[in-house]
Amino acid sequence: MKKLTYLSYLILLNLIVISCSREEVKSPIETLESTLLSLEMEVYSGVLYTMSPETEIINRELFSTINKLRSAETERDYFKITESFDYSTKGKIAGSFSLEEETIFRSLFNLSRDRISEEKLNICDLYLSELPVMNLNDEVEDNVEFIIIAYRDLITFLYQIDKGIQYVNQKGVVKWDCKYLSCFDCCFSSKMQEIADGNWIDVALFLSAFYINVPATGASCAWDCIRQ
Repeated sequence: MKKLTYLSYLILLNLIVISCSREEVKSPIETLESTLLSLEMEVYSGVLYTMSPETEIINRELFSTINKLRSAETERDYFKITESFDYSTKGKIAGSFSLEEETIFRSLFNLSRDRISEEKLNICDLYLSELPVMNLNDEVEDNVEFIIIAYRDLITFLYQIDKGIQYVNQKGVVKWDCKYLSCFDCCFSSKMQEIADGNWIDVALFLSAFYINVPATGASCAWDCIRQ
């Protein structure tokens, strides 16, 4: 009877140890969330605020087209520029995202919301630097990298337009004083900022079709400014 009791005790103890071990093992998404939480805490600590971000655009060809639209003065100029548009389907086209992608985008874009451009750029750089340790598969990592770089390029372009013109309103929201901007710059900056400070779904979907949405927005602003 004692042997049976002792055996039962060992079995129970073993089950407890196994149960505790299982509790300590995190799922891949839980591990990712922990990594992202660490990044968020680093941002909230204020360390990034003292850093000067790099302001080099990677997708130069795309934003070269936007710069041409900025200088369009007539409908003829407009059509000459837009007729050569290549609405490329590079990158991930708007649609569904994996759970890992959703988790990263939700963290990044919520953290970046209503911040000045320098802070947004530093946050992008932080997330890009940590991608290799997030244990993502190649496809997911490529998609996330594409969208973060697209977001970074967009913010960099806006920063170059409105450097020194941003202000923070009474609600703590970053805005532009359009009286110092051209018609195109005011239109493009306002539309892009509305996207950049929307919810994470709006931002991710817009950027997933980056090579379509950005020139289309530029074309819309150029047309309105020419026709006004």
